[in-house]
Amino acid sequence: MENKILDIDLEKDIKRLNLEVVKVIFKNEKKQRYTILVKQGDELNILKWNNFNEENHLDLLKKEIMFYKEYQSEIFLPRLRLSESNLLLIEYIKGKTLRSSIIYYISCLKGQDHITQDFEILIANLISTLKSFYSLEENNNLYDKETSKRISDYFNSLLISGPMDSSKILERNILRIIRRLLSRIINKKIQLYCKQLEENDISFNSKVFHGDFHLNNLLISDGGMKIIDWENYDKGPLFIDISYCYAMIMFLLRDLPKHQELVKNKFNAFLCEYDPHLKKSFQDINRLFYLAISVNRSFGHQVPISYFLKKIFIFPFKLINYSI
Repeated sequence: MENKILDIDLEKDIKRLNLEVVKVIFKNEKKQRYTILVKQGDELNILKWNNFNEENHLDLLKKEIMFYKEYQSEIFLPRLRLSESNLLLIEYIKGKTLRSSIIYYISCLKGQDHITQDFEILIANLISTLKSFYSLEENNNLYDKETSKRISDYFNSLLISGPMDSSKILERNILRIIRRLLSRIINKKIQLYCKQLEENDISFNSKVFHGDFHLNNLLISDGGMKIIDWENYDKGPLFIDISYCYAMIMFLLRDLPKHQELVKNKFNAFLCEYDPHLKKSFQDINRLFYLAISVNRSFGHQVPISYFLKKIFIFPFKLINYSI
């Protein structure tokens, strides 16, 4: 058990539920938010807890609780153990994230672009999970403004909240300026794209929308692939979630063209089964995602100041000339 100082009300709830703290995974004492690995008897579970005083973040937790209650029978979800107004207790999934699995796989290849059966199985499991995800009930159609907001939220989060590893103040300030510039440019592209949707009277089937569908929120376990962290759950066009996931995979495989081709073919085959606009929209948006991810990762490491100065002139012009 970890000797961590926890919120007094949280400690009371832990004692009341007869839980034992194994590890504090995440805590924000200012906002009174905690994610904790706990033990209950022989079972390991994840406890997500918010203080009642933090209404904004409590609303996010309530949204996640609502999602688990509505879809708890879905095979891609960890099992729901318990939920109350300010806490969620779910099954702990023992396994690797999809991101760490792909990175480990790449390291084993030692620079060779040879596709193995393990990789084919991994992508097949991902597609199977996406099919289960996409099969959830439809809602009303979404038009340009709603679609634009969901796309913008994704990109703003990606460009603004990336790693800031540099310890040098000048480099960090340059990084912030670049991200602000890129965010404006990409948002203009998004607005143009959504305007085209409006002019062509295109709408999208509203599906269950994850809102933060990165590879660390996909866990590989003996019970299959699981999707976690549903606090941004909403209704939205699923191609945005899928495009983000796809672009992250393609970025990791950027030096392995044969692997990229396999992933591309599998995703295209999956997309062709569904919404007639889905494949085209997916292709449009994932190119922007790929650029945004490249910027996020490239600027997140300690490099000479000359590297940042070079990027200031290269990346913005690439994005300005990028056409959807």
